[in-house]
Amino acid sequence: ENVLVTVGIKEAIFNALHALVNAGDSILVPDPGYPTYFEAVLFTGGKLLTYDGDVDPMATLDEIESLARLHKPKMVIVNYPSNPTGRVANREYYDQLSELSGKYGFVVMSDLAYSEIAFDNLEVNSYFEARQNLELGLEYFAFSKTYNRCGSFEVYPRFLLS
Repeated sequence: ENVLVTVGIKEAIFNALHALVNAGDSILVPDPGYPTYFEAVLFTGGKLLTYDGDVDPMATLDEIESLARLHKPKMVIVNYPSNPTGRVANREYYDQLSELSGKYGFVVMSDLAYSEIAFDNLEVNSYFEARQNLELGLEYFAFSKTYNRCGSFEVYPRFLLS
C-alpha cells in the first residue's frame, strides 16, 4: 500500500515534486548531484537551494539545518550511496536527518538508486531505518542500476499516494 512502480526514477522524482512542491517552495539538493533533481525543482517552480554533497554525510547535517532554519524548505533530497561522490550515509545520519525533518517539517526524498552497488562489505542504510518521522520520507530504488533494465519502485508515505 506504500509502494508505487514507475517506468523509471526520473518519472518518480518529477511525480513527487509535482505532488508536493508549489511555486516558490524551497528544495534542498546536494551539489554535485543527479541533474534531474535540479531540473525537476526548476520545472515545478520551486526555489533550488544546494548543500555540499562532496563532504562526509554527517558534515552536511549542520548545513541542512542552517538552510532549513533560514529557508523553511518543503523537501530535502539526499542520495546515498552518492553518484558522483561515492559517499555512503550511516544509520546515525538518517536518525539525525529524520529528527531535523520533524523539527523543521520538511519531507526527505532519499534516492537509493545505487543501494545494491556496494563493495568491500559496505553497509548501505535507508531513511526508513531511522527512528522517527518516517511519515515525512519517501525513497527510490532504480532497476537500471541493479538489473540493467528500466523501471523503479518508490516507497511513499500514505498521504502522498492517496
